[in-house]
This record gives sequence, structure tokens and C-alpha cells, in this order.
Amino acid sequence: MNSNPQVIRVNGHILSGSIVDLSDLDFSCVNIKCYNVASNEFLLLSKEFKPKNGNEYSLFDCITRGAEQISDELKYIHILLPKDFTKPVLSDSYSKCIELFKIMFLADLECEAIAEFDLSNDENLEWLVTYFYKERHCTPNYDKFFIYPYNSNKDKVNEFIALYFKRAEGLKYVKIAVEAFLASFNKIPLSMSFISLCIAMETIIDGKTEITYKIKRTVGLLCADSLTDAKTIFSNVGEIYALRSTIVHGGIYKVSQIIDYLPYTLNLVSSMIVKLIYLNEPNASTLQEKLTFAGFSDINNVFQNQSTKTLNLISRYKIVQNLKKEKA
Repeated sequence: MNSNPQVIRVNGHILSGSIVDLSDLDFSCVNIKCYNVASNEFLLLSKEFKPKNGNEYSLFDCITRGAEQISDELKYIHILLPKDFTKPVLSDSYSKCIELFKIMFLADLECEAIAEFDLSNDENLEWLVTYFYKERHCTPNYDKFFIYPYNSNKDKVNEFIALYFKRAEGLKYVKIAVEAFLASFNKIPLSMSFISLCIAMETIIDGKTEITYKIKRTVGLLCADSLTDAKTIFSNVGEIYALRSTIVHGGIYKVSQIIDYLPYTLNLVSSMIVKLIYLNEPNASTLQEKLTFAGFSDINNVFQNQSTKTLNLISRYKIVQNLKKEKA
């Protein structure tokens, strides 16, 4: 008998922010599995491990007790755990999962708590501590929760997850765009959230001349599926950058403009990031070179006829709408 059994630290990241069951999302490429806390699947997982020394706190008990401090509805709580508890998970893989939730679904999913366990090689699991990031939600803001059913597009979503983990870290300009996109979710003034999204769009441009035109054209080429949609996006990005210029140069603007423009810009940047991951161009210069002579008649050749329409349906619906052109 081994008197010094191997001990593996296991972290469970407890998430809120979705009314939809996300357990079919495939994060196996980074050894992560998403469980709905209220599901039989999670209960069965817990039964695979014995609490150490007869401790009453099973995996299921520990996570549900923590989840109950976050929401009264356990079916709206998810947990990210290793798919294989005996194999390590890279430290930033959990945060990248949350990045993907926001990019794909535009949902304000957050890690509310982290539960730590020690797993010994005799399959005994010992709960150590659960760290909470903020106080319990008295009235969860369900308006910000993910509510759109993605199951009809599950294969495309899971394909993108694998591509994101494979490609995003090596695409430095896309990484900066993602950081600016995520910053817009922070508790900062709406004007700064809007500016963060504008910065995300600027990462796809090289050079210092005709910046606004290049952004309008490039975003239109990336995000539109038809010439009509491209004209709408081209015009809307022009309005976005007119407002951006007013804000950063201290001009007068109406808060209602930001309220109108912010959701649209968020959807547009989300769609843009998805397309950049599929294109996999190493930097902004090669992206611009590829798109310089591309028109909407041959844009499918640029994407090698690879459709991303079914991936981010929320964004695709939003970005073909005209913005209100309210003036200050």
C-alpha cells in the first residue's frame, strides 16, 4: 500500500449568466467539461468520488451549497471542471472558456466562485474551500443572461470552440481585439465601453492613413453576407466612428446615442472576432493584403466557402439593422 498517495488539486469554476443549459458545449480540447449543477449528469459524476475519511461534503454537496449562495435557481448555474480529474488543466483555460461564452453568446457569464478540492489516488475527494467573488445576487439581472437556444447550431459552436483554443493565442492582433471586447463588459462608464469596442475594431487595420474608411470597408467585408448587408454595416460603422470622434475629442453628444449604438457595436465586434478566428491571418497586414482586392462577389473565396452564419445568430440578426442617426 502506498502510504503517501498522490494528491491532485482540482478546481471547479461556478458560473452564472445563462438560462440555457450549456452542458453540451465541448471544451474537451483543454480537458474541461461544463456541467449544469441541477443535472443528473453532475449528480452521477459526484458519485464517482468518495468524500475523504467519510466527510459529509461530497462534490455535489459542496458545489450545490456554493451555488445556492449565488442563485435560488440551480438550473441556471453551471460549473467548469476537469473532464479527466487526473490530468492538469492550464490555468488560463477556464478564463478562456468564459471569453468564448461572451464572444459567441454576448452573455454576461461570470465566474462567481471557485471551489477547491484535493483528489488522492484512491479516488477520495476532499473539499478545501470555496472562494466567492461577490455578494449573493438578491435579484439576478436576467436581462443580461444568455437565453438563446444554441442546440440547433451545436456542431458549429463546438467547432469554433476548438478553433479558438487552437488559434487565438497565436493571433496577437485578435488577442488585443478580444481584450478590448471583454473590457466593454466591465463596470465602467458606457462611453468607455463604447470606446473599448471601437479599439477592438481598430486592431484589424494597419497603417496610419484612411483609418475610418479602412475600418468601414474591412468590417463590412468580414461581417456581411451580401452587398446590401455590407452597405448597411459600412454606413453604420461610419456613424459609430463619428460618435467615437465626438467622445474622444470632448464634443457634445447624447447619452441616448451611446445606449443605441453600444449593443449594435458589441454584436458587430463579436461577429468580427468570429470571422478573424476562421480566417486565421497572422497579423493585420496580411489580413488587409487579402482583403484589399476582395469584393463581395468573391468574398466566399476568401473564406473558402466556409459559412459562419449559423454560429452567432444573435449578432448576425443585429448587424444588418440600420442605426438611428440621432444627432447631438
